[in-house]
Amino acid sequence: MNENQDLYAMRSLLRVVQMSKQGIVPFAATLGQVLSQFIQTVIKDNTVSPNYSYILFETAALSLTYTKHAPESLALIE
Repeated sequence: MNENQDLYAMRSLLRVVQMSKQGIVPFAATLGQVLSQFIQTVIKDNTVSPNYSYILFETAALSLTYTKHAPESLALIE
């Protein structure tokens, strides 16, 4: 496992997004960039933990759900 693929850090990010709900809208650009980078890494690396991948994609899905009412923020995360 790559040092950038910390399962506990990804769980923490998921919890922050869950608790923030629509409060993540101002951070959509940064969150979108981070999630995009993590997803690209997961796609390239076959040794990633399935739990890490699952939590990463759940975080991305929640981010999209919470920003769907702010079209400009939704576009940044997409």
